[in-house]
Amino acid sequence: MSRYYKFPVLPSKIVVCFTHILLLNLKKYTMVLTYGHCMICNFYFSTIQSKMYTVTYCGSEDNSMMDRSLMGFLDNNYRLLCTSQPFTYRLCFLCSIPAGLVTLGTSQVEVDQLVNVNRGQEVTLRCVYTGTHIPGSITWWKVNGDSLMRIAIALPSSYRILNNTDFYGRLNFTNLTSELRNGSIRIEDLRFGDEGDFTCSFATLDVETQATISLTVNAPPNVSLELNPSQLIDGMGLVTVATCVAQEGKPAASITWSGLHQGSSSETTEVVPDGTVTVKSRYQMEPKYESHGRTLTCRVEHPAFEFPVNLSTTLDIHFPPNVSLELNPSQLVDGMGLVTVATCVAQEGQPAASITWSGLHQGSSTETTEMETDGKVTVRSEYRMEPTKESQGRTLTCRVEHPALKPPLVELSTTLDIHCEWWA
Repeated sequence: MSRYYKFPVLPSKIVVCFTHILLLNLKKYTMVLTYGHCMICNFYFSTIQSKMYTVTYCGSEDNSMMDRSLMGFLDNNYRLLCTSQPFTYRLCFLCSIPAGLVTLGTSQVEVDQLVNVNRGQEVTLRCVYTGTHIPGSITWWKVNGDSLMRIAIALPSSYRILNNTDFYGRLNFTNLTSELRNGSIRIEDLRFGDEGDFTCSFATLDVETQATISLTVNAPPNVSLELNPSQLIDGMGLVTVATCVAQEGKPAASITWSGLHQGSSSETTEVVPDGTVTVKSRYQMEPKYESHGRTLTCRVEHPAFEFPVNLSTTLDIHFPPNVSLELNPSQLVDGMGLVTVATCVAQEGQPAASITWSGLHQGSSTETTEMETDGKVTVRSEYRMEPTKESQGRTLTCRVEHPALKPPLVELSTTLDIHCEWWA
């Protein structure tokens, strides 16, 4: 039967380890005699609450309980189960900084130092030990400001994910074996709060080696191009042609414009309560017909995008036509047959004008369009009828509609003067 010998509790973040420990049975009590080099270690007894802890001599079959106790599980009344030399070494494996005897380094640990992942996705933080010593433990730390928070620990026979952190339930080791060579972890459902530095540490009997990974959690913005709801008209003055929006991204997106030589852009940013940023870039210019048909492109770059996002629009700049009404140069005579009474012309407008006639019930119109080399359009509408004495003195009106006209509707009218043959 084992007896217990109680020792005073060591400071919560320091334990004194020794390169050799002998277990001697003196007067039926198990005591610990230490000799050799003394070193200061930062193995944490994170969950031991009592003012005394117990060291006992037991068989090797209790190794699993011993490991669980070291990792903070509440087994065996908080007792640290101490066996023989194999456990002694294992305990010393957990030591972090044996002062004067070992050095820390990253040369024996392979990691991806900079990792960028989008919010909501999962990430694997790779950490592989390549040294020749046999690791006794793996510890993961998360840097929180000026302090360290232990989030996971692994021993040859067991591991633990700390349940007092936000990672509990989302974090796990990926390829853990008893050799403790691969300490990679996977974090699911990434949050902005997960961003920061993570340290992966392998502890052996003679050395502790570690490396740090910087994790950045991004949020891809929603990108859109908003066009000016009103029409662009030549000579209308300075207006906002288009607005490029990168909504709720992290970090803020970069927006640039291309395609036009004239014009300029202005940008505003808005920080959303969840930490994302909405960026709006407005492109302003004075519309000139020379820019009609040109392509204006908004380019959005963001770390969460594999490639930049380009959104384009083709400028549709309206140009007012010259409107005129041409009358038949010859006299209109009753009974002369079908003739062109008047021609309504909307010359060199963009887009094509709309022409209609009013005032007469008889007659019809025919229309032709002609595209100019610069893209402008000339529209001609001829009104044809058979002159009769009933139409004498009636008013024929040409109505021209075009978005660039001021007002957008122009009416030109003529009064019919129809002669009879016997008047001649």
